Amino acid sequence: MAVPRVAGRVRGRRRAAVENWRAYGPSWERALDPAWRKAGFATARAPDGTLVVVALFVEPSPELPTLEALERAVFEAINREREARGLRALAADPALASVARAHSRDMLERGFFAHRSPDGVGPAGRVAAAGVVFRLVAENIAQNVRVADPAAEAVKQWMTSPGHRENVLHAEFTRTGVGVAVDSEERRLFFTQLYLRPPDPPEGNERASRRYAPARPARSTSATPPRRSSHGSPRARAAERS
Repeated sequence: MAVPRVAGRVRGRRRAAVENWRAYGPSWERALDPAWRKAGFATARAPDGTLVVVALFVEPSPELPTLEALERAVFEAINREREARGLRALAADPALASVARAHSRDMLERGFFAHRSPDGVGPAGRVAAAGVVFRLVAENIAQNVRVADPAAEAVKQWMTSPGHRENVLHAEFTRTGVGVAVDSEERRLFFTQLYLRPPDPPEGNERASRRYAPARPARSTSATPPRRSSHGSPRARAAERS
């Protein structure tokens, strides 16, 4: 939400403030910007008798895309990154998407940002609890607040972080699921993406699986509030044997 301020100090009637703004090009051009949808005005009298007039103009934040659109945007962007490097595109897995969506909602509702929930359950445990059999599984998470393109920002964060990038470009992964949750009031979004390699044909049971174990996420915050983003930091090559 953009909130510029135009102020004027004039002696006499309030109308003179408008004339001052009109005479000063930048203030007048700002006041006439068609993007503004709301405005507020206030006046105060300085000790020397000067009338101070302040105007605030507000541009509403754009509507967020639907969660389905955000999930699709992440899915397509990740596959573009893979295909650009000669890797096979990941197939969408509804079961993984359901697990990812639940973890994003859990982070939003319980106020944490981590691969492991407050109950101590990590990505491999959540996937296994959903009845999904795998040989390898990994997870990327991200959050951002009030950015113009939340999905693109999440993917950008992952691609500039070595551990996340390794998950995105891991040649053994063949399936993925993306889940997004949003706090509409704060425009804070949580992203979770799971990556999976199914069991080899002779090993069609959970006991034969190996699990990627993500480490504690590291926060990354941009320098200019309110635009903030952060992402989890996986330990991408540390596989656990179950």
